[in-house]
Amino acid sequence: MNLGKFSLGTANFAKAYGVENRNGFSNVKIKKIFKILKKNKLRTIDTAFSYKGVEKKLGNQNLSSFYIYTKVPKMPKKCKNIKKWFIDFRIYFVNCFCII
Repeated sequence: MNLGKFSLGTANFAKAYGVENRNGFSNVKIKKIFKILKKNKLRTIDTAFSYKGVEKKLGNQNLSSFYIYTKVPKMPKKCKNIKKWFIDFRIYFVNCFCII
């Protein structure tokens, strides 16, 4: 699997982040970004559970051809069911690589 050397960061999708971004990106703007990524065969997205609201905005997009890297909160040591733990945190990504 060749994921390439470029990954789109999503921290600025839902919140003020950076010099010019005061309110996050609209769904229309995000859709345009993904269209450009597809056209240029760029398929990796970086996000994190702590980017509040980003999951909802990503969920409004067709991401079936993308790979999503996400960072999640530290998993409890006594966790026996990783799938349930993910669902409890409402992490519902497909093609998701998790760094724990």
